[in-house]
Amino acid sequence: MNNDDAQNYYANPDHLDRVEEVLFYARSNMTSPCAFHLLSHISDPEAFAKVKSNFSKKFKRALRRQYKSSKQETPDVLLIYSIEFKMTDIDEINDTDDAYKPSKDLKIKSPFLHIHVCVIADCKKTIPQSFNKRAVQALNEIEGLTKARYFKSKDRYVNIFDDETRESTRQRTKPQMYKSLKAEFDDVYERVKYLAKVEQKDPDNIPFRQKFGCSQLPKKTTIAKTTIT
Repeated sequence: MNNDDAQNYYANPDHLDRVEEVLFYARSNMTSPCAFHLLSHISDPEAFAKVKSNFSKKFKRALRRQYKSSKQETPDVLLIYSIEFKMTDIDEINDTDDAYKPSKDLKIKSPFLHIHVCVIADCKKTIPQSFNKRAVQALNEIEGLTKARYFKSKDRYVNIFDDETRESTRQRTKPQMYKSLKAEFDDVYERVKYLAKVEQKDPDNIPFRQKFGCSQLPKKTTIAKTTIT
């Protein structure tokens, strides 16, 4: 995930609880859980509205098609998503090379309805470095979504957990294509809780009642929670 943490935003407590449940479940029940941050333009809200209630299922089916001709296995995935709206320039909407240059503040602004998606993928038999490309293609298959893209995480100081020593050390990370929940759980949590924010949820510009969602976890499952530092 590339987002700064949510400390500058007000997070919906109920949504934050759901984020915790998904992350704790993934860490406890997946062999090699990795977190990926994707975003897609909701270019056709009416078309997306027809499939939104089955968004997680639609994504999983589209992802399976991406791995159909691959020697890798389609990973099990869990989703956390947030639908948001803001005014921005056309380069960011279309994800061009000029999208994030300093001059973007001088450009004419246009409405940008979009969905942030945190995908937790169990990469036990999947190469995580190749997952983003397939996940982007899967998002682009879903009705109403276009111009999907992924983000690398921003560099920052994080606590890295070592399985062998069972200890954590504080290190500065470089931008990464994905984050390991086993090694960097606290850092993943700080980044993903951004999706529980209430900002950029303008009801006048977002034609959906539910603007936040998570994959449904299996019933009668055990979620091992520990204190988040």
